[in-house]
Amino acid sequence: MRGKFMKYSMLFAAALVLSAGVVAAKEPAGCELVYSGTASMDGSERAQYLQVGDYEKLDASLEKQLVEHKKGRRSDLMITRDLYELMQLSGRDLSLFQEWADKNPRSFFANLAYGAYLAEEANTARGSESAARTSQRQIAAMRDIQQRAARYLEVARKIKPDSAVPYASLIVMAATQEGSAGVLPLLQAANKVDPKNLSARVAAMSYLDPSWGGSFELVEGVVTEAQQARLPEGQINYLRYHLTMIKASHAESIARDKPAARQLYRDALRMCGNSEGAEAGIGRTGTR
Repeated sequence: MRGKFMKYSMLFAAALVLSAGVVAAKEPAGCELVYSGTASMDGSERAQYLQVGDYEKLDASLEKQLVEHKKGRRSDLMITRDLYELMQLSGRDLSLFQEWADKNPRSFFANLAYGAYLAEEANTARGSESAARTSQRQIAAMRDIQQRAARYLEVARKIKPDSAVPYASLIVMAATQEGSAGVLPLLQAANKVDPKNLSARVAAMSYLDPSWGGSFELVEGVVTEAQQARLPEGQINYLRYHLTMIKASHAESIARDKPAARQLYRDALRMCGNSEGAEAGIGRTGTR
């Protein structure tokens, strides 16, 4: 498994996530899905609802986004970003999410948000060092938090069995325990419940590469399968961009091949000129 635990793309954080900002019209379709870090007006309202405990309005606001996905107007990947934005705008106060879930045990979004937040906390408990430099105490702490996260995510999955969003966090946790071998069964399950999902596909791609015991062929296979599932072309374009960024990250951090990494970051920037991640990668690996 890779030398550094942190990946280009974790579920919420990888140099990924918060909320999507407005993209210039010249960008190709799909580039609006590139993480921008720009807070939204809806996100600010949701954070206020969470702070004051107005869970009915909070659930209703998020439910609208899920309905938009079911109508084919919005990617479910944006729901994961809505939740991450909520975490950030709420000052990353875990107790607020726990209270939301505990007071609303039948809420899909309360269980999903708290479970996803716990999954992220588990990664923090483990640390970012290689397996050889990670203590058994850290691993035990990670697994304990992951077990708690899984309970909430399983509840969310049962409440809305047709949503693939809970699988995104489950995929990340499975990867930290089993490497790429634990990813594919969950991805297949996610694709079965929601063939048009993007959230589980994006999460899985980051853990199917060679550094996690997989291969680039497996990562590319996610894009091919998404094409066969007839995802919108913009979402396919985003997956191609994401694939290029994963290859660039691997070339930079694992292969230590800066020229190759720089070229891949350039390719990604040509695909989506609004990619701050590609810009930063070019800066780290040399000049344009």
